[in-house]
Amino acid sequence: MAVDQWVAAGSECRLAPEGRTVQAYNQEAFHYFLALERTRAERSNRRLLLVLVSALPRSPAVGWRMDPRTAQRLFAALWLSTRDADFIGWYRDGQTAGAVLTQRAKEPAGHVPRQIRARVAAALHAELSARIRPALRIHVWPLMPKITDDAGADNQRTGTR
Repeated sequence: MAVDQWVAAGSECRLAPEGRTVQAYNQEAFHYFLALERTRAERSNRRLLLVLVSALPRSPAVGWRMDPRTAQRLFAALWLSTRDADFIGWYRDGQTAGAVLTQRAKEPAGHVPRQIRARVAAALHAELSARIRPALRIHVWPLMPKITDDAGADNQRTGTR
């Protein structure tokens, strides 16, 4: 599949302070790269953080999708609150945006998820309108590497697959 087919339709946005144009991955590409990063993290025994953001109305209709302008602002906020080594895209097309943040250190995650959540929340509140803010849902999930016991069986500490 060509790289341009992995870019989410309508996700291109210009970052205000830098003027740089960025794009987000579609759901298929996002899950593909998430699987690659999880494998890499397990081999290097490093953690990942999965950030999920949605702006669901109180009672979303079947097939509800985020409007393109809100999605672009949401992706811009995610880009501004992450590093270039992280990747961003649709975790669930049109409904939930995601970012995968790699952690360089092997130390325990501790308060890092709370710090990331606060940073993302601040960026989203700066980018999104007051009417959207109450509908925001931000989750930061630490994805831990697998632990292999002496018998060779894999045990997962936390996280989802």
